[in-house]
Amino acid sequence: MIIKDHWKLRDFREGEAKDLEVASPLYDDYFWMSAEVPGDVHTTLMHHGLIDDPFYGHNDQKCRWVEERIWWYRTVFTLDEALRPDDKMLLVFEGLDTFATVYLNGAELGSTDNMFISHTFEVSRELKPGKNVIAVKFDPVHAKVGGKAVSTFWSGFSKERVWTRKNQSHFGWDWGPPLLCAGIWKEVRLEKYDAVRIEHVYARTAEVGEMEATVDISVELTSWDRRKTYSVLVHLLDGESGEVAAAETLEISGTAGSGLSGLAGGMSLAGGTKLRVSKPKLWWTHDLGTPHLYELRISVHEDGITMDKRSQKLGIRTLELKQRDADGKPAFTFMLNGTRVFAKGANWIPIDSFIGAVPDVRYSRLIDMAKAANMNMLRGLGRGDLRAGYFL
Repeated sequence: MIIKDHWKLRDFREGEAKDLEVASPLYDDYFWMSAEVPGDVHTTLMHHGLIDDPFYGHNDQKCRWVEERIWWYRTVFTLDEALRPDDKMLLVFEGLDTFATVYLNGAELGSTDNMFISHTFEVSRELKPGKNVIAVKFDPVHAKVGGKAVSTFWSGFSKERVWTRKNQSHFGWDWGPPLLCAGIWKEVRLEKYDAVRIEHVYARTAEVGEMEATVDISVELTSWDRRKTYSVLVHLLDGESGEVAAAETLEISGTAGSGLSGLAGGMSLAGGTKLRVSKPKLWWTHDLGTPHLYELRISVHEDGITMDKRSQKLGIRTLELKQRDADGKPAFTFMLNGTRVFAKGANWIPIDSFIGAVPDVRYSRLIDMAKAANMNMLRGLGRGDLRAGYFL
């Protein structure tokens, strides 16, 4: 269940309101402004005409007051189904920017301090049939890191940014003004599970041969019952024909050893297997071949009943960085499937200061333009200013 409707937004000065009062289901938010989720505070204020476009003239300085305020999001959603005692209900926030405290029906679920990871809360006890109220408080950055000692490490444009797991360009950069954004910048949803949940699936091309490729698959589960053994079915389907290219089954049991999960009462279980793909269709950059993609399907079963499933795209390819040539001299050459790649590309900075409000079509359009310009690689400056290369 995706929770994207009826979100509202309002600001408070520090000390102006009590948290538990604002988070209470009885709190009157009738006159709050409507807000889009995913989104952010600045975009919402622009939509309502409360601030001017920060990218015009000196408007960025006129809206610096935004980062000094406490911002609250609230919404109401309806739970129609009755819950069983064994049901595990998870409230998932894919992205909170950044120092947030989450409440459900007036109960504090937890706090966050990292924009780049998702946050999941087990809410079986807090949920109730009918209407439920989510409230999320965002504290200003200076309230959380303003008192820290000045770092001895280099910190361009701001001494605070090295203390935050936040988009570093929000503090200002050579291509954009300082705009300390806040908000729910990714999807919010409610998920229901019985005894097990797929947490992570990691696929890596281990080897590519002339007639066969080997793909390593790792699966991590969260289980709420140590006694159970799960069958995990792994299918690799051709992305064009839909035919099964490879399939394996592995057993994962809590009795074989486990660690504590981040979810209340859950345990982390892990297992892995190898897929051997005959006559693989390799992924290539668009200038060297076809960027072929397979579909990887993972499903977890208990006594023949499907408990959870996941699907993702997978390209079979090997990538190596050679730092010595055949004569042993220094080199810097990417080898894709054993073939030298002449990297032709550009530097990609964050697409906007307000990335939560950027539609997907804007990303795809710019990537298509790069491809049309005969680029085959983008050097990405990530949301945390992490450099990475992405082949096209």
